[in-house]
Amino acid sequence: MLSSPPGTVLCKPVGSPRKFLAAFVIITLFVWLFLIAFFGIVLAAIPVLVMVALFVLVSKNSLLAMMRWNQPTLEISSTSYAIGSTPTIVYSRKSKRVVDIVSCSVECLLVCEERVTYTQGTDTTSVARRVYESETVSPGQGTAEGLVAVIELDISANRGSPSFKLRNNEVRWFLTVSASGPLLPRDSHTFPIEVAPVLDVRHRAGLQDT
Repeated sequence: MLSSPPGTVLCKPVGSPRKFLAAFVIITLFVWLFLIAFFGIVLAAIPVLVMVALFVLVSKNSLLAMMRWNQPTLEISSTSYAIGSTPTIVYSRKSKRVVDIVSCSVECLLVCEERVTYTQGTDTTSVARRVYESETVSPGQGTAEGLVAVIELDISANRGSPSFKLRNNEVRWFLTVSASGPLLPRDSHTFPIEVAPVLDVRHRAGLQDT
């Protein structure tokens, strides 16, 4: 997708595998240099190799996806969504090589999470609680560049609150999206969305101003 239709924006996922990989390389290099000072090059290499092996084992899906696919994007509204709305978004992901996608599906988990931070004495604690979840599975379609899927969200009118952020209290909405099918990467990505303190027009019937 070269550009977004009017009223929409392209949203990128939170976090970057490349930044995570760069941070790991820097930390590993620092640990290696620290160990060299006490144990020498040969002995210092052993724990470093263990760290690398564990990293590859844990992150192999993300590493393989990074080599073969670009980061996915979501085409979402340029304005906040109303409570109780059922908006449609578009998921797309481009491949770095030619891939013939015959069939696939895209799983999307919509989450409203409340985070509270409180202090007891000198200790500060943050507690997160999911107050709403809605999962959808949408059919995907292969394209010349990768794949695309149209996803319908269900932003509850009865559970969850509008997005807001205060010093000790925050409500955030986000999507966790993954695709499944032959030749597709087994990774997932998180996209933030904003929900406004406005009730969708479908739920206003019968309501009167007070």
